[in-house]
Amino acid sequence: MKEFGDYGELSSAENPFEGFTGATAAFTGEFFAKIRNVTDPDSRMLIMLESINHFYGASWTGTIDVDLSLGIWTPAYWYDPVNGFMGETLFHKYEYSKDFNRWVEAINNTGRLFTLDVSKIEEDFPVEYAHYRRMEADEVYAVPFDGARKGFLIVRNPTMNKESRKLLEFLVYLVSGELYKLWLLSRVHHSLKPMDVEEDNDLIISIFGDMAIQTKYGVIDVPAFGTTKIGRVIAYLALEKNHRASPATLARAICDGDPASNELIDSAKKVRQYIYHFKIDHGAVFGDNQLIILVNGEYMLNPYYNLKTDFARFDDLREKLRRLTDINTKINVLKSIVKLYRGIILNDTTDNEKFSDKVNDYHKRYIDCLMELCVLLKKKGDYDTIFSYTNRALSLEWSDHRIYRWNLLALHRTDNHSTGRKVARMAKRHLTEDAYKKMKKDLFSMNGNEIKLLFECS
Repeated sequence: MKEFGDYGELSSAENPFEGFTGATAAFTGEFFAKIRNVTDPDSRMLIMLESINHFYGASWTGTIDVDLSLGIWTPAYWYDPVNGFMGETLFHKYEYSKDFNRWVEAINNTGRLFTLDVSKIEEDFPVEYAHYRRMEADEVYAVPFDGARKGFLIVRNPTMNKESRKLLEFLVYLVSGELYKLWLLSRVHHSLKPMDVEEDNDLIISIFGDMAIQTKYGVIDVPAFGTTKIGRVIAYLALEKNHRASPATLARAICDGDPASNELIDSAKKVRQYIYHFKIDHGAVFGDNQLIILVNGEYMLNPYYNLKTDFARFDDLREKLRRLTDINTKINVLKSIVKLYRGIILNDTTDNEKFSDKVNDYHKRYIDCLMELCVLLKKKGDYDTIFSYTNRALSLEWSDHRIYRWNLLALHRTDNHSTGRKVARMAKRHLTEDAYKKMKKDLFSMNGNEIKLLFECS
């Protein structure tokens, strides 16, 4: 296979300052001056991409997220001088790496600049060439990045400062670092967005997946917070109808399995300590108030707060769904429901007697809503959206044959058979033999024997 150098250039790893000029130095100084005092990650990303785009006189500058396991690429953040930040783009919502095989190889050269002259690839890579024509690309600069996020920083159709293109090898570290911050923040902000703080006494607690707490003063989103003792105490109080419980009851919420009596007694005594240390560590988020107070020997969430939770919102939307008849409205409500669900309660409460019933109930309701959404989307012929929602679902539940069935049907209907075969192999690994056979039988009945090609190598 020909390398990138046959169609453009792969930069040398030996001289990191190759091509640096006075214009490069001036740009770098201005670049840091612009972002120095900006703390909002979205604003910082806009400034970075807009500045890079302006420096190179490009038609588009942005980042592409890459999922190599499923062969899917999607634009993450971008800027172009016509449509602005995150405006209309010529990229599809999903691009497939089967059409860009050389780029898959290129991503392993993290931090190395690639330049591509599109006019040189038409004969050898007609499919890839057709995609570039669709995206109106004549020349491309790209630098891969790795870490929590994997992808490319891309500059399309540069017209200026081409001698300074190697500067992108430096800028990619700043841009990918900002992407990582945005990824961390999205775990909280995306899930809480439907219930943003509106009043001074609003308290938002999210317990699906990783736990998060939000007040007007800020957000608590500590990794594995929900699996700590105090995380479980707060979650249990939020789930309780009157938001109060005795130390002995909370001890049961803290301990998994069938704890010995002395362990329960010890845990009940320590509840006060957990609450105290939580106040010391996170009291600023609650201003002059306390999250948990002691009343008549029981702990309770402070009634000062107007409590909003993701699971209550989930229940409200399901109740609203029962009264709807319009298919488009139902689809929108179902989308909202499945987006709220980010995983089982606290990610780690399946074996706890105080949480297990709730864990199983909400997980089942989530799957039921997802299945209903897929049925309605199929009626609309919207297989891209079916794929998007079932693909996310497979990160939360990998043992339900119905999710694989809908995911594979969507991939088949969108002619993405390469990724489909990967998903089919994944299904075979994770499903029981009976469930796997059931999935295939259902698929064949829904789409005929032609879908069998997804299982040729599985």
